[in-house]
Amino acid sequence: MWLIDQGIRALAREPNVLRLDAPVRVVGDLHGQFFDLLSMVEMCGLPREGEPGGFLFLGDYVDRGAYSCEVMLYLLSLKLAYPKHVHLLRGNHECRSLTGHFGFKAECKAKYGLPVYYRFLRLFEELPLCAVVTSDVGRYLCAHGGLSPDLASIEEVDALQRRGEPPMSGPLCDLLWADPADDPGCCPPPGRMTTAELGALLGAQFAPNRLRGCSVSFGYAAAVEFLERNDLLCLIRAHAVQEGGYYRHFEDAHQRHHQQCSTAEAGGAADAAAAAEGEEAAAAAPPLSEAVLRSRSLPAVITVFSAPNYCGRYGNK
Repeated sequence: MWLIDQGIRALAREPNVLRLDAPVRVVGDLHGQFFDLLSMVEMCGLPREGEPGGFLFLGDYVDRGAYSCEVMLYLLSLKLAYPKHVHLLRGNHECRSLTGHFGFKAECKAKYGLPVYYRFLRLFEELPLCAVVTSDVGRYLCAHGGLSPDLASIEEVDALQRRGEPPMSGPLCDLLWADPADDPGCCPPPGRMTTAELGALLGAQFAPNRLRGCSVSFGYAAAVEFLERNDLLCLIRAHAVQEGGYYRHFEDAHQRHHQQCSTAEAGGAADAAAAAEGEEAAAAAPPLSEAVLRSRSLPAVITVFSAPNYCGRYGNK
């Protein structure tokens, strides 16, 4: 209990939005995979006081894996030992409703008793919601889930009331639950999409999140507009298992849309029938803004997932 209470006090002093300086190692979902966490920390090395660097954990520390208690207690120990170098954000699983269903409550009850579980719930309410990391080339927004139609600026995130059980809709829910619209769970691969479908994906704003049953999905246009409005380079988030450990969202769709539009514009240089089909598809697609069409040095959204071979069966890196 002492360790949890000290963690509550430390996290309570932090704002909704952390302001950090690079370099920092960004870590995605852990889900109770304690030994993978230990291996990662051993590989990266512990922070050194007075030197740059550290860790930013994006949430989903508990549930599904067998060692969620150990993950939380170890992370709290790191946070208290290196308060300026170790930073913890809230994920969608850091709440009463999911931990009661996906294993963390039962694990706490078996190992330490329910009072410890309820104290962890109090700690989860103090976890910050996102971080802005500043580097030599620009600023990055880091959060567990994604963007919200109810949030136009970082300052609006600062003003949210984070202490409580997250609702099933609204800005707090979206920061923890939202997904990019090109998530492979609900979107076909860009290679199978027509020019019109690619244009619709890239021009999308917000829509109900069919994959989760709550919150929203956000399109490329919504992401780019938020990034440019807030002078950000990229959104780095977690929340979804990735076969390779990370995923660069909308990048392939953007490149293929540019190639297909270029083919249509070439006219006689390409097969006439294919060019006509490309022009018709491009005309059917909604007009895209200059910001959406512009090439970027970084993808607008990157997902990081840090639980290899998730649940012992996914085979992801």
